[in-house]
Amino acid sequence: MVWSEDVRLIRLVAQGYDLKSALAENRVKSIDEYAAKKKLDLGDARRLVPLGYLATDIVEAILNGHQPVDLTVTRLRQSNQLPLLWSEQRSWLGFSQNHQRTSLAPISLINREFF
Repeated sequence: MVWSEDVRLIRLVAQGYDLKSALAENRVKSIDEYAAKKKLDLGDARRLVPLGYLATDIVEAILNGHQPVDLTVTRLRQSNQLPLLWSEQRSWLGFSQNHQRTSLAPISLINREFF
């Protein structure tokens, strides 16, 4: 199988983590303020919230281009259906049962220039 980075997918996940950290660090007071600051549609900004809570190994796989072929931006934007449990996220997003789980946090995600 050939792996490749999907820059649009990486950007979407990065935005989810950026929103999460902006709220946690009080850089913005609400999702509405974040959307205005980033010039995003409010609905799109609200759909970013669950992406800030993706399993770290899923984020790592996306960063490395090792996501399942059918894990697309369109699919990930349906994140309002994304389970909270990481094991269920892996299943819902199409990762195999023997997907390599790591303990690495996606620290470098926001440092990349994707948005």
